[in-house]
Amino acid sequence: MRAPVPAYWWSPRRSVRTLAVELRQRSGSWLRTASPIGRAFTNHGDELNAVVLPELVGRPVRWAPLGREELVGIGSVLVPYLAHGGRGMVLGSGDGSNTLGPDDIAPARDQVLAVRGPIVRAALGLHPDLPLGDPGLAVRGMGLGGRRRSGRLVIPHFQVYARPDHRAALRALASAGYRVMGPTTHPLAMIDAISRAEFVVGSSLHGVILSHALGTPTAHIAFDDSAPAMPGHKFRDHNAAVGVRDRIQPWRLLLDEARVGAVRAESDDDARRVLPRIDELVAGLHRAAAPLRSTH
Repeated sequence: MRAPVPAYWWSPRRSVRTLAVELRQRSGSWLRTASPIGRAFTNHGDELNAVVLPELVGRPVRWAPLGREELVGIGSVLVPYLAHGGRGMVLGSGDGSNTLGPDDIAPARDQVLAVRGPIVRAALGLHPDLPLGDPGLAVRGMGLGGRRRSGRLVIPHFQVYARPDHRAALRALASAGYRVMGPTTHPLAMIDAISRAEFVVGSSLHGVILSHALGTPTAHIAFDDSAPAMPGHKFRDHNAAVGVRDRIQPWRLLLDEARVGAVRAESDDDARRVLPRIDELVAGLHRAAAPLRSTH
């Protein structure tokens, strides 16, 4: 049997240090997140590593703390990777801080097989031909195409649950017919729901990434009443990798069917247009992962 690859991903359930930080800084979000039994303190995007990394490396994976991992993949984990003794190969990870530069990555430059997008690649001074793409895009090859689609989903970032006005927005969207998929949803259940949906909206980057990979029209929304002019750094990095124009919509727009139509038209166009590019990115991730494969 092939030995599993020790892999790190952000996980309060597995790391006492991470759990302590989350309880100290974001307990409101976690306490109000509807967590099914056994799913508390999990995030579908980070847990997706356990699903897609075996697709890329051809071996099972098991979680390992930083310093004992051989691989880091999905997530904006480059800052903790560099700060807390990460030593494994980097396959498609991102930087959520927008603070890293060439000097920061220098000690681990030879470990970087791929990063999430071209903005981070350029900021770190990595080779312009270094492969790009979030490993979550590998769900593209899981044979989920051709399903009959119906219904609309909302996939919020878990911090949406911290504010009363944001929770009220989720309730309003649910009343308007959107199905809310909480952050602690199992990644396989999330993949299944997105692959069957006709339209996905939300503030979760991995909800957007999975939607792009599965050919599901998606729109990035802000839960503040005044949406920022541009999406955040993580979204822009992913958008640049797959070739999607940066845009973000205020959540209230989704309650106006006439205005939703225009957003859907743009999202439908994106869903069709990005798939060839995603196929290229996933092929590049498979090639980049070659050093992690083993026949033993």
